[in-house]
Amino acid sequence: MNNVFSLIKNVFHRTAQPGRNFRLMMTGVFWGLFLFCIYTLIPQIAKLFTFIKPSFSLANRLTLCIVFAILTLISYFLPQIFTRAKTYGIFNKQLRDETRKEWNILFILSCSLLAILAGLVVPSSLISSSPLEFINILSEKSSPLDLIGVVLPQALGLFAFYPLMIYCLFKERVKYPLVLLWLAIAVGAIINIFAFPANYGVILPNLKFENALTLDMIGEQKQFLNLLVLYLACMGVFFLFYFKKQKWISSCLGICIIAVMLMSIQNLAKTNKEYKEYLLSSENEQQQSTDKIEPFFKLSKTKPNVVVMMLDRAVSNYFEEALKLDSTLKQRFSGFTFYPNTASFNGHTIMGATPIFGGYEYTPVEMNKRSDVALVDKHNEALLMLPTIFKNAGYYCSFADPVYAGYSWTPDVSVLTKQGIESKLLTGRYSKKWIDENKTMLAQNNPEILDNASATWTEKKIKSNFLHFSLFRQIPAVCRPVFYNEGCWMAIDSYKMQDNKSGLEMCIDAYSMLSYLPDLCTYDSEEGSLVMFTNDLTHNAYKVYPPNFKLGESRDTSIETNYNFPYRSSDEAIFSINVCTLEVLCDWWEKMKAEGVYDNTKIIIVADHGFDIETKSFTSIFPVLDDARAYAFYNPLLLVKDFNATGEVKTSYEFMTNADVPTIAVSHLPEELRKNPFTGKVLNSEQKKDGITIIGSHKHSISEHGKYKFNYTEDEIFHVKNNIFVKENWSGAKPIPEHY
Repeated sequence: MNNVFSLIKNVFHRTAQPGRNFRLMMTGVFWGLFLFCIYTLIPQIAKLFTFIKPSFSLANRLTLCIVFAILTLISYFLPQIFTRAKTYGIFNKQLRDETRKEWNILFILSCSLLAILAGLVVPSSLISSSPLEFINILSEKSSPLDLIGVVLPQALGLFAFYPLMIYCLFKERVKYPLVLLWLAIAVGAIINIFAFPANYGVILPNLKFENALTLDMIGEQKQFLNLLVLYLACMGVFFLFYFKKQKWISSCLGICIIAVMLMSIQNLAKTNKEYKEYLLSSENEQQQSTDKIEPFFKLSKTKPNVVVMMLDRAVSNYFEEALKLDSTLKQRFSGFTFYPNTASFNGHTIMGATPIFGGYEYTPVEMNKRSDVALVDKHNEALLMLPTIFKNAGYYCSFADPVYAGYSWTPDVSVLTKQGIESKLLTGRYSKKWIDENKTMLAQNNPEILDNASATWTEKKIKSNFLHFSLFRQIPAVCRPVFYNEGCWMAIDSYKMQDNKSGLEMCIDAYSMLSYLPDLCTYDSEEGSLVMFTNDLTHNAYKVYPPNFKLGESRDTSIETNYNFPYRSSDEAIFSINVCTLEVLCDWWEKMKAEGVYDNTKIIIVADHGFDIETKSFTSIFPVLDDARAYAFYNPLLLVKDFNATGEVKTSYEFMTNADVPTIAVSHLPEELRKNPFTGKVLNSEQKKDGITIIGSHKHSISEHGKYKFNYTEDEIFHVKNNIFVKENWSGAKPIPEHY
C-alpha cells in the first residue's frame, strides 16, 4: 500500500498543480458516488444492482446521498474552508503556543473517554443486562467478564494508543485541528450512547439483533433531532475554544470519565455477582455439556402417559409436504391425527406459547384483562398448570426447557422445581457428545460442524463484534443500520458466509437433544407420567439434504427423491429442517413401540406459531404473496395421537387452536381435576366456537412489553373463525408480514 500511495503521489506531483488536481479528482469521485446513490432511489434501477438488497432501505440510501453530497461540497470548497478556519484561529501559531499544554490534556482526556466508552461502558452494560447468556462464550465456564478483557485492549488501541502516536507525529499546526476533531467525536459518542440509545429489542450473544428490522423503525424526527443535537454540541465546543474556555471542557470531560467509570464498575459488579450465583447453582450447572446421558423422563408400560412437546415455529403445511416426500412417515406416525386448520394467537413465542400450556385463559387478550397480575406471573402459571393438574392426579411430571420460564432468555427452571416439578435444561447439554460420536461421518460430509465444535469461529466473532457493537452505539442513529449490515458489521462476504454457522450451532444444540430422546427416557415407571418439553430445531433454517434428512449425514443432492419442492427455493432450508425434526422423532417412536409404551401414551406435537413463508393453503386464497405469507404466520403445526390410536396418519379439518392442547391433554382425567388450579376455571374449548382474537404485533421480546400487559394496538387485532382457509372468515385488521 505504501508503493500504491507513492505511485499516486508521484502521478499528481508530475502535474502543474498537484494539490488542486487531487482535490478536483476527489470531488469528481464523490460526485459520481452521489449520482449513483441518486439513481438507486429509482426502484427500476436499484433492481439492476444485486448488492442493493430489499433490506437496504430507502432511508439508508437517502443517508448515503446526503453523506456523498456533503463530501463533494467539502472537497470542492476545501481552500475556502481552510482559509476561513485559519481566520478563526484554528491554525493560528500564537494561540497554539499559548495553549499547547491544554491541547495535550484535552486530547488525552478525549482519547481516554472514547476508550472507556467503547471498551468498558457499552460492553459492560450489554453483558450486565443478561450475564447468563454470555457464560461459556470463550471457553468452558468462562466468565462474562472475560469478554471485557477482549474488547478493552482493542478499544485502548483504537481510541487511545494509535491516536496519541499519530498526534505526536504531526507538526504543531496540525495538532490543534486533531484536538477539535477528537473532542467532537468524544462529545458525539456521549450524546449518541446516553441521549439517543434507541430500543432495538433483544440482542443475541453473537451480537446480532433478534429482529434487525427495528433498526429501520427509528423515526425521521428522532434521527433529525439526533443530528441537530450533535451539530449544536460541536458548535458549542468550537465557541468555547474561540473564547479560550478550554479548561471548562477539560473539567466536563474529567467529570464524564469519572461518571462512566462508576457506571462500569456497577455493571461489572452485577455481572460478577450473577456469575458466582450461576456457579453455585446446581440447576444452572445442568446446562454444561456432558458425555453421560442421564435419563430424565419416565414412561410407564401399564399406566397412561401424556407427552406434550412444543416445536418452535413448526410449519403446519410442511407436514403435508413431508408425507409426500417420505411416504413411510404415514406409518411411522401411526395413530396420529393431523389438524391443518389450526390457528395461533400471535406470530411469536412471547405471546404464542402461553396458550399451549395454559389454554384460553392465557391468550394475549385474556392475559391483558388480568391487569393486576404481572405478565411474568401469568406466564409462569401457564407453564405450571398442566404439571400441577397431573401431579394432583398422581402422575410423575417432568418439564424440560420450559420456554421463557421466569421471563428469562435462559429459562429459570426453579419456577417449576420449587413446586415439585422435575425440570432441566436439555437443549445444548449433549451437543459435544453428539459431535464426538459422529466425527467420522461429519468429517466426510459436514466438516464445518467439526469446526464449530471447537468454537473457534464463535470466539473470533465475539472478539471482533463487541468492538463493532461499541462503535455502533457511538455513531448517530441514522448511520446504524448501514454499519450493522444485517448482522455482519460491515464484514467482507467470506465473513458473512462464516456467520451462517451460528444457525448450525443452534441446530446441533436442538437436534442432539431430540436424537437422544430414546436414551433420555426410562420405560418401566410404576406411575403414569407427564412428559413436557420445548425444542427449537424447527426454528432454524439450516438445509438438511434428502433423502435421509439426518443432520450431518450425506449431502448427495444427486439422489432422486421423486419430489420437487413446490415453493420458493429460499424456503427449502426451513422445510428440510422441519422434515429433519419429524424424522428424528420417529426414532423415539420406534423405541417407544419396542418398549411397549407407545399405545398407552397420548402424544401432542404443537407449535407456538407458524412462519411468514409461502404455503399452498394461503396462496390459493390470497393472490398477493405477502398477504399469504402474513396469514401463514398464524398457522402452527398440531399433531395428536390418542391412547391406543392406530393406523396411518389421519387428517381432520376441525377448527383448532394451539390453546386446545391443555383440554386434549387432560381429557382422560376425572372431571373434577380438569380445572386450572390457579383460577378454578374448567378447561375446555368453548371459547373458540365464535372465533378467536389474534394479535398481529411483532413485538417479540420481553423488553418490548409492559410489566402487566402486552403492548399492542387496535390495528394489530384481527379475528378468524371456523376455517382459517376461507378468506371471508378473517376480519379486523390485516396481518402484516414480519419482514415489513
